[in-house]
Amino acid sequence: MLRRIVVLGDAQQDPHDTVVGHVPGVVLQANYIESLLDERYFKGLGFVSGTIAALVCIGLIITIFEKTASVRVALFRSGFFLLTLMFVSYIALLHFGRLFTFWVPAVGAIIPALLDKLRD
Repeated sequence: MLRRIVVLGDAQQDPHDTVVGHVPGVVLQANYIESLLDERYFKGLGFVSGTIAALVCIGLIITIFEKTASVRVALFRSGFFLLTLMFVSYIALLHFGRLFTFWVPAVGAIIPALLDKLRD
């Protein structure tokens, strides 16, 4: 059984800058479709484990702000914590093909934790 997909587009009127140079949009779309069909895409944690990991990260940010006396030190520690998670996520993406974005909601937890710390 032969599967065929046709992608229509204008290769001259729709150029895109990519890491390999100028590529027509229709070629990019064909590449995306091919990657999906060949299952060549990054896999994440999954809904349940991703949600648990995000809640743990948010809890750690809140704990950092609650247990640290100085606002500046709390900001530094939480920023360092998030940068470390970003670095580990980058290494996991490069070496294992795993896309870890569970730390992203923790970025949004910094502002409420900071405001709560400033209010005290």
